[in-house]
Amino acid sequence: MNKNKHIILFDGECTFCSFWVKFVLKRDKKDQFRFASLQSMAGIYYTDLHDIHENVDSVVLIHKDGTSLIKTNAVFEILYLLGGLGKFFYGLKIFPRFTRDFFYDIIAKMRYKVFKPKLCELPLNTNYKSKFI
Repeated sequence: MNKNKHIILFDGECTFCSFWVKFVLKRDKKDQFRFASLQSMAGIYYTDLHDIHENVDSVVLIHKDGTSLIKTNAVFEILYLLGGLGKFFYGLKIFPRFTRDFFYDIIAKMRYKVFKPKLCELPLNTNYKSKFI
């Protein structure tokens, strides 16, 4: 297990999710994240290890301390860890989780209609190869 890195699990069949991964990759100046698709062997391993529901198809953050977050909690924590303007969005956690996740779920349901499902298109940059598990 990557005990010194946070792990982001994402839907590997979602174009919007691949956009999110690219967004984080470009801003991860402290090299604190590693990535795996939920459909990969690593993704299955981590969801089993952390008792994450098998039907989760949203972003999952597994902290290096072993705690896990999903949906808006994961997104806001990732933005906070990236620093910069991301810390501003962390303040949106003042809204109740059920409200935040309601809007998250709407976007998640629409993502396959707006962004056609296909295999994740990740950057071919060799510098990023070590970031995927």
